[in-house]
Amino acid sequence: MRSRNPQVMTALLAVVALTLAACSSSNTPEDNTADTTPPTVTSTSPANGGTSVLTNAAITVIFNEDMAPASATGQVQLSSGGLATTTWLDTRTVSITHGTGWAEGVQVTVTLGVGLTDAAGNALTAPYVFSFFTDTTALLLINNEPLNNATGVNRSASVRLQFSRSVDESSLSDHVTITSPEFAKATYPFTVTGGGANNWVTLDPAADLPASMTFTVTVGADVNAAGSPSTTLGTPHNFTFTTGVDVDTTPPTIVSVSPASGSTNVSADVGALVITFSEPIAPDSFSPVSWNAEFAVLIMGAAIEPVWSGGGTVLTVSLPSPLPTGLEMAVTMAGYTDLSGNAQATETAWTAKVAGTADIYPMADLLQYAFVGSWARGLDGSSTPTSTGEQEVFRQAEVQLNGDVRMVGYTDSTYVTMRRWDAFDRLANQVNWLGFASDNGGGTVEVITFDSALKYLPLPMAAGTWTASSTVTVPGQGTFNAVLSGRVWAREDLAMPSKTPVGVYYKGAWKVARSMSVTLDGAWFTTMADTVWYSPTLGPVQEISREDNAARDGQAAGWYRTEVYRR
Repeated sequence: MRSRNPQVMTALLAVVALTLAACSSSNTPEDNTADTTPPTVTSTSPANGGTSVLTNAAITVIFNEDMAPASATGQVQLSSGGLATTTWLDTRTVSITHGTGWAEGVQVTVTLGVGLTDAAGNALTAPYVFSFFTDTTALLLINNEPLNNATGVNRSASVRLQFSRSVDESSLSDHVTITSPEFAKATYPFTVTGGGANNWVTLDPAADLPASMTFTVTVGADVNAAGSPSTTLGTPHNFTFTTGVDVDTTPPTIVSVSPASGSTNVSADVGALVITFSEPIAPDSFSPVSWNAEFAVLIMGAAIEPVWSGGGTVLTVSLPSPLPTGLEMAVTMAGYTDLSGNAQATETAWTAKVAGTADIYPMADLLQYAFVGSWARGLDGSSTPTSTGEQEVFRQAEVQLNGDVRMVGYTDSTYVTMRRWDAFDRLANQVNWLGFASDNGGGTVEVITFDSALKYLPLPMAAGTWTASSTVTVPGQGTFNAVLSGRVWAREDLAMPSKTPVGVYYKGAWKVARSMSVTLDGAWFTTMADTVWYSPTLGPVQEISREDNAARDGQAAGWYRTEVYRR
């Protein structure tokens, strides 16, 4: 049998969420096409098959489109807990509470009836049923695959066990047997793989099982909980299944993905990403080989848990609504296995794009940008730094009453003490730099306003060059003249910092290089240059800057360089 290396999708997402800031979003044009499509459930909390659910927990169900709240009356049933009460948190999300607390360690089944309709009156095509298990300190065997008395089980299939809490793997090896009544003295060795979501463990037989034979799996009373040898099953459990004649050696495949790969006009309210496989998939084996950070951060930011249905053949990932205009989504999938352990080595690439043009530099009021990186300082004529250090950069967009945007730099993550701000005017065809203010390292704030705005970014972004100039007269200092030259390079996929999981990247970031030379009363004063990578929907994600200064105020001519990354 093949060995497995399970990866959990949400673990990857959690790391990405710590690396990135939130995306912006906007709506797509109105669609007047009549809605005749039945609604679907995109996610539930607790998730189907979940364990350790609190006995007084509320249930949340999210649909892929706006619903008719009144249609839920009498359409929600609970297997225990008394009468269900529905409260709509928004037009797509319903909270379900129960009159009495559930008992510990029981399976609760939730049934949504076909009387539930969307806002256009379309009903669910079939009852939607999901279940979960309540929390308990006891160790219980709550599920198994194959099911008891299953027939035609593939000879290469593994046995899976689900417990109420994490189980000690060595105790499974010691106290679980796979035998056949037809060969009373024969036992079939297996290896144990734990760590599955919702306390699933896998027993992988060392060889294909004989054909057309009945097998008994005995889970002994002495199997114990992880970290608690005294917490045992207490009672043995048995279930049987009969093999077929075939051995599964065919890897699973992806049959379809919705939205279809290559779609370039996806609705911002599409609702869900749905992947259909050719056969049931071992859930813990599915994780993207690679995907773009712009898409990944949205999933984790909304705390979305993928949902398996169709006996493990359909994976539904609920998508936030609305999605950011122009969002590009790219996921490469491979390595997932079927229940017989056959892994799909061939990669399947899926791409799609939300309708509209992506915002290359979101400037919504109070939107925060956090960076981490390094700085270095040196003397003119030498590339060797005289000092270096690490740094964190915190900026916040603050929209002014006249519509201008200040990108304000703060000293720390509290966003309270200002160090510097740059003022921008966002037009339809470009972003203009209006001026800046600085506390000069903790001193009096000095405000500099350009006589004429400097072009900072072209909109929409396109490869090319530009030049702009302006002057500033500062009493007691003289007249500064600034010439800014900029260039937009072609788009490129940008790797994230090394601490980020392999396979996560910024897709099609625009590389922008700017250089501004400043003279004071005709003499060179300073040259400032930066290279910034702008990720569509996320904005700046990597910055490299350098400032060269002439000798002044008793200071020798020197340079200052920074390199920071979004976190």
